[in-house]
Formats: sequence, C-alpha cells, structure tokens
Amino acid sequence: MQRDESSQWKKPIPIQSALIQQPCGTDLLQSYLSIGEYTAAWQVFDTLVKDLSHLSSTNARQLLVLLHNDVLQLPSDPRLVIMWTKRLQSLWLQSNRWSHDDIAAAIESYGRLGKLAHAEALYATIDPHSKTKTSSHSTLTTTIANKMLGAYLRQWKYSDTHQQQQYLDRMLVIFDSMVSPRTRKKKRPVADIVTYNHILAAHIKMNNWESAERWFLQVMVPSGLHFKRTTFHMLLQGAIRHHQRPQQWIEHMANAGLRPNRQTFKHILLGLASQATHFARVQQWYGLQTTCTSLHECFDIMQKWKYKPSTLLVNAMLSTALLANHESLANELLSRLGLLSSLSVPHQCHPDVATFNILVHHALCQTNLPLAESWYQRMRHEFDLRPDYVTYGMLINHHLQHREIDVALQYLDDMARHGLEPNTVINNMLWKARDHLSISMRLPTQPLDNIVACNQSLSIAWQPNDEKGTLERLDGVVKAMAAHNLTPNQRTINTTLDIHGKLLAEIMASHTPVESEPDDDYSLFETSDVDISNGGKRQSPAALSLQDIGIKESPTADTITYALRIRNAVYQQDLPKAEATLRAMSDAGVLPNSFVFAHLVHGYAQQGLLNKAHSILHLMNQAPYHVKPTSHVFAPLVDAYSKAGDVDKAHRLFKDMTDIGIEPDVPMYTILARLFVKHGSPLEAIQVLRDLPLDTHAQGVLMEAYGKVAQFVKKSSRQEYIQLVQKLYVSMPEHAMVDTIYLTALGRLVNAAEEGEKK
Repeated sequence: MQRDESSQWKKPIPIQSALIQQPCGTDLLQSYLSIGEYTAAWQVFDTLVKDLSHLSSTNARQLLVLLHNDVLQLPSDPRLVIMWTKRLQSLWLQSNRWSHDDIAAAIESYGRLGKLAHAEALYATIDPHSKTKTSSHSTLTTTIANKMLGAYLRQWKYSDTHQQQQYLDRMLVIFDSMVSPRTRKKKRPVADIVTYNHILAAHIKMNNWESAERWFLQVMVPSGLHFKRTTFHMLLQGAIRHHQRPQQWIEHMANAGLRPNRQTFKHILLGLASQATHFARVQQWYGLQTTCTSLHECFDIMQKWKYKPSTLLVNAMLSTALLANHESLANELLSRLGLLSSLSVPHQCHPDVATFNILVHHALCQTNLPLAESWYQRMRHEFDLRPDYVTYGMLINHHLQHREIDVALQYLDDMARHGLEPNTVINNMLWKARDHLSISMRLPTQPLDNIVACNQSLSIAWQPNDEKGTLERLDGVVKAMAAHNLTPNQRTINTTLDIHGKLLAEIMASHTPVESEPDDDYSLFETSDVDISNGGKRQSPAALSLQDIGIKESPTADTITYALRIRNAVYQQDLPKAEATLRAMSDAGVLPNSFVFAHLVHGYAQQGLLNKAHSILHLMNQAPYHVKPTSHVFAPLVDAYSKAGDVDKAHRLFKDMTDIGIEPDVPMYTILARLFVKHGSPLEAIQVLRDLPLDTHAQGVLMEAYGKVAQFVKKSSRQEYIQLVQKLYVSMPEHAMVDTIYLTALGRLVNAAEEGEKK
C-alpha cells in the first residue's frame, strides 16, 4: 500500500498545479521564448521586472542574446536606448552564472547604448585586482577586454579632445596589463590584433596621425602579429583624412602578405572623393587638386591589380575629376562608362541616374545649359534611364533662377508624366518664384496645421531687401501655430533666429553709411565689415526678441541655436551678451563649433578690440572647448589688422594659420590680395587670385589689381590686362559699383600709356 502511494505521488503533476506552485509569468515567458514569440516574451519580462527570482539561467541567457542582437541591428532611437538599458540592468541582476561570452555581450551592449559608466562598472567586477567578482567563472578574457576597448572607442564622436585623451589613457592601461611580461603568470588576457587595432583606431580618430604611425611602426610591427586587412584599411583612411598619400600603405599591405581587395580600393577611392568634396565646399583648391591627383594614382594601382571599378566608384571619381577640372581623368572615366568613345580605354560599366546627375550638375555650374540638356536627353533616350528628383530639381531650379518660367514648368509637367509629385525641395523652389502667376497656380495649398508645414513656410519666409514682406510671412506662420496650438521645435526656433539675425543685419546696415577710402573702390563690396549698430536710429521690428515675435524658446538648445544667438548679439554689437551666451552654452554641456568662435572674433575685430579677438584663437583651443580654428575664424582678424595698417601682424597671423595646417579659403585669399593691392603690390594680388573660382568681392579686388598693375608692366602688356578687365566685367552681376570699378581700372590702364610717353 505504501508502494502504491509512493508511485502515485511520483506521477506527473497536472499543469494547473504547476502554475499554482510557480509564478505564472515566468512560465508564460518561457513558453513564448520556446515558440519564438520574442516580442510577447519581452512584454511579459517588462511586467515581471521587479520579481524575476524564478527566471532560469537558460532563459536569462536567451534573453541576453536577443537583447544583444537587437542592440547590434536596430537603430539607436533614444526611446529604445532607455528601454534596452533598463532591460539589461534588470536581466543582469537575476543571475550570477554568466559565461565569458555573456559578459562580453553585456559590455558591448552597454558600449553601443552609450552607457560607458555601466560598462566600466561591469568590467571592474571581473578585473583580477578587484575584490568583487560576478562569479567564480567570470575571469577576464581577451574578448572581454577588447569589448571594453571598443566601448571606449564608441564614445569618440560624442567627446571633446580632452575626454578623448582620458579614454585613450584608460585604453592604454588595459593594453599595458595585457602585454606585461607577468601577464601569463597571473592568467591575464593576452593582447591580439583586435586589441592593437582598437588603440590604432583611437589615435586616428583623435586626428593624431603621427601617433598613429608611431603606434603601427614602433608597437604593432615589432609585436610580430599577423595583420588583418582591417588594420590597413584604418591606416588608409587615416592617411587620406590627414592628406597623406595612401600609396605607401598599399605597399605596406602587400609586404605583409595581404593582397588589396575590392573593399580596400573602395575605402581609398570613396575616402578621397569625400575629401575632395569637402575641399571644394570650403574652397580649398590646392587640397582639391592634390587629392584628385592622389585619387588618379590609386585608380591606376587598382587597375594594375586587375580590378574593374563599379559604377559607384566611377561616379565618385568622376565627381572629383569634374570638381578639380581634371580633364584627362574625367574623359577616361566617361569612356569607361560608354559616354565617350575611346580606342584606348575599354567600356567597363554602365552609367546610372547618379552618373547623369553629376554631369548635369557640372554643366549647370559651368553655365553650359546646352550640355546639361544634352546629358538629360541622352539619359532618357539613349540609356532609357528615368530622371529622379535630383535631376528635375537641378533643371527646374536653374530655369527659375534665370526667370525662364515656361521651361521650368515643362520639366514640372515631365515629372508628372513620370508619376513624380513635387517634393519639399522643389515646392520650396516654386514658392520662391511664386510672384509669377503660372507658378502660383501650381503651388499646393498646404494648410499650416502641423509643425512640419510651419517649418517649411518659415524656411522660405526671408527674402533679401524685403523687410516688410518677411515680417508679414513670419507673422502669418506664428499666428497659424497659435491657432492650432502648435509647440515650436528646435528647427522652428533655429529658423526664426536665423531670420531674426538676417533682418537685423540688413536693417542695421541700411542705417549706417558705408565708408570707403578714396582709392579703394573695391571696398564697396565688403558687406562683412559694415558697422551694424543702430546709432540711435529707430527700433526696427527685427530688433525685437523671439518672445515679442510670438515664439517661445525651449529650455533645450543645440549648437546651431547658440551659434545663432551669438551671431545676432554680435550683429547688435552686444558683446557682453555674446560672451554670456558662450558661457551658458558651456554650462549646458553643448560643445561649440568653429562658427561660434568666428562670430566672436568678428565682433571684437569689428569694434577694434584686436587683442581680445586674438585671444579667442587661443581660448578655443583650450579646455573645455578644444576646437581647432579654421580659415573663417582667422579671416576677420587678418582683415582687421590689414585695415588698421598693421601689415606685419596681418602677414604673421596668415603665416601662423598656414603653419598649423589650415589652408586658406577664397575669402582669406581675397583679404590677402586686397592687402597687396593697398600697399602697392598688385602683381602679387593677381598671382593670389588668378586661378581661384571667385565671388563678386574677389572679382572686384582682382579687377582693381589689374588696373593698378599698369605702372609696373610694359606698354605691350597693357592690352592683355585691358582684355582681362573686360572679361571680368562681363562675368560680374549688373551693379553701379561694378561699373565704377570697371571704368576706374580701365581708365588707369589706358592713361598709363599716355603718362609713360610724357616721361
């Protein structure tokens, strides 16, 4: 009888009884995990987050793997970051039997979530020198150490130079503990190639190329490790970023027994193309030319290794060649795309829509409309490619700017035939030309009942020399926001601040007469040096605060917000307010950029406080800012020294700028050229400006230099300079001041011959 009772007691317990004995939630969670319903499993987990005592180690490990994969694959939305961090913290506290792989996954997850303090705390618990350990199995391994190094590395883009150096110091502490001679005796992890690569990447990301080279040549090479392609790909990217020729690193790679593959050349060529685009944007033409030359050489090396370029790579190289006016490389690439017949260059790949967009854009920049339309027609009919928004946007914008409304509308109709509705960019173009009846009839009636629509309307509210219209449009948007109870976001505030500043500068400039020296006609183009104080004049609506306009600023602000506040304070010549805004920016933990300091330098220089302006150059390099100056930061100070007659300081500051590796842009070269003209050296001014793509200001300085060069050249050469002046005049916009500069320069060249004959 006892045996029967015992056997009956050992029968399986019905499921209902099991649910009574254990919390229902953990069983439900386990069942969801077993059938792959992970979303439902996480929902149950979130409800049980305060009581996970019955969660098994197997289920905990499975949840950790799922969470780790989510962190690796999904975008880091701020809401997801908060949720994932909370789940990881709750999960980690429920078990003390985590494996090495689990610990590595947790540290990597914290690193990717930006929770460095959590990763450091977890790493400290498994350090052999720490008194606290997660479990007896949690010894430090190479993988765990590398994940910690990776967590530091991921903080680089969110940190200033000072913080980056602190992180590098901590990384080197971990590295030193891994390569110490006593490492093996103490069962410490041993550094592998991933460890060395992390330190190398840190040096490169800190923009310290010399340290990166030393690390590779003096530490990595003697270590005897077998390098991976990743090592050389990082070195190639670093070399490109620091304007070094990448060819030597390709040779290093080959000497290490690693054949450069397609990915290697993709890294190189796309990196060089990106750098060329940057140089073109900041108008650093020497850098653009050298980068294009280096790109051509690397492309030749790629072909020697028998790799055929993809259309993506050819497009990137073609864009660079056109930006740099490298005709031979451009023709070679067009031949490879089958767009230019050539017996010496094979047709290797087919053009796509991006190819023709590059060609149309270049033709329009060269004001060669027939060529742009030719590329457009070949794209459609010869290659049967459908134009996209970029194609139509470029052509429509060009014709609208030239008031060729009918042609622009034809392209708009062509878009409709291909099923493309105008996007926001094209609608903004149409809004700017809405004074034409044909355009106004095409504009969509977009109700201002949401913040996105209001921001779009704000972006086109300001029009130059139209204070009244701008304020009316601004007022209309503000009233629509109030009517629909819309809260302005950061873009709303930044756009309004920008309009506010532009109106302020425009109105204040109109109240202050522009003073020019008797023999300085080109100074009429200097808008940046106009005194914009109101001098007791009427208070303009633009001088009102945003609260007066009707927009409340949010307590949070980004770099753009603070930069615009500082710029507007400088426009009002309220430098104490600008300084207070910079301090508030630092207190809020928002890092300033070079434009913030450029506004301050301009403000001090404008008021003649040159020593104070000079001190900004040192201030921005130091803690807590650590911002490297750029050409547009130096420009107003060099200009101020020049106007003050302190030529030596102007030259010295220009040389200091170039000595620290900052390449001058067109505005800086224009300031230098004006300095040469003013002090009787027009030939040097011509040499500075001749081969640059010039704006109207620079063209005025160059035309003045041509006129003043008459007394330094032979009579036979003066006709050449007369032709150069005439050519410049034709390319400049119609303006009375342009006519004055032209007639003055022409008169000097003509009269110089008569004066020479009298002598």
